[in-house]
Amino acid sequence: MMNAFNRWALVTVALVWIGLMLAVVYLTWGADRSTIDALRDLAVFFDDHTDNFSKIVLTLGALVLLLGALLLLVAELVPETSTDIRLGQVAGGSVVLAPEAITQRVEQALLDLPRINQAKASVVGRGKGVEVALDLLVDPESNITLLTEEAVRTVRRTVEEKIGIPLLSMPTVRLRYSAPAPRAVAAPASPPPQPGAPLWGPSPPASGPPPAQEEGQEPPAREG
Repeated sequence: MMNAFNRWALVTVALVWIGLMLAVVYLTWGADRSTIDALRDLAVFFDDHTDNFSKIVLTLGALVLLLGALLLLVAELVPETSTDIRLGQVAGGSVVLAPEAITQRVEQALLDLPRINQAKASVVGRGKGVEVALDLLVDPESNITLLTEEAVRTVRRTVEEKIGIPLLSMPTVRLRYSAPAPRAVAAPASPPPQPGAPLWGPSPPASGPPPAQEEGQEPPAREG
């Protein structure tokens, strides 16, 4: 970052200095009487506006013009950035791959691993290689060390061996546990029988017609 800032600062100072020197050369050889009179009027204008308010107005106007010139300079000199990744030169042209294609391949390879429920990859191209960051949703019973090592090996194998792009650094892995599955609630057990209580309830009355009565025997009296 500092190298880029220093470079831009040197370029700006050099351009301003070149402009001043060209102005001096022009005024020395090509300035006519009207130009000299205009410069004299400018000097008189500055001499007449020595109060603080005039200085503030002139300073703000100069800063606005300077900012516009700097923005124009940056817009013209900064190269266009592209997120596409160049794989290299082939016969007849060059191969360019979008980061989204690498992201899909990496996420699919990670989802094929056991105990990974969700995988999200972020691929950033830098020069001739890529950097990968992972966000994984795993089972709570997973072994973090083994699962992380397997995920890193899978990313390296997918990117470098299958796609053919070098990894600039080891992938960063962020793990999150998925919610555990709800446990089944057992039905409450029936209370044990009380001491002295019969194990079975009273037997239901037998169905069918009442037994026949012998002659001369009175029927039993009904209660109530």
